Amino acid sequence: MNEFKSIFKNHISMVSKTTNPMDMILCCEVKKSISSGIADKHLYLTKGFTEDEYYEFLINIDETSIKCISTIWFKDGSWSEWDMFEYEWVNYKIPNIPKYLNRIDKIRNDKLNSIGI
Repeated sequence: MNEFKSIFKNHISMVSKTTNPMDMILCCEVKKSISSGIADKHLYLTKGFTEDEYYEFLINIDETSIKCISTIWFKDGSWSEWDMFEYEWVNYKIPNIPKYLNRIDKIRNDKLNSIGI
């Protein structure tokens, strides 16, 4: 197994809350062989990918160097980016929205509408 493929699969198993990575991954892209900021090949899993497409993706990243750009978007709204300089995944979570950005009148109206008033 290629080094990046192994790193990718290990990362998915670390962040996955289930045993099936397909339950966690929303979509993914890998830009292979980066030179002068241009990717030689672009691999991706689109939203709604099938199990066959996932396994085909794994086969295709088998030839990917660790010097690539990759982003994995998860169904919970978080995402991970591969840092090709540090050779590690950086994880991001959706930040909490400050309360002052909530529109009290809109929230109130939505609640009243939901109960039929």
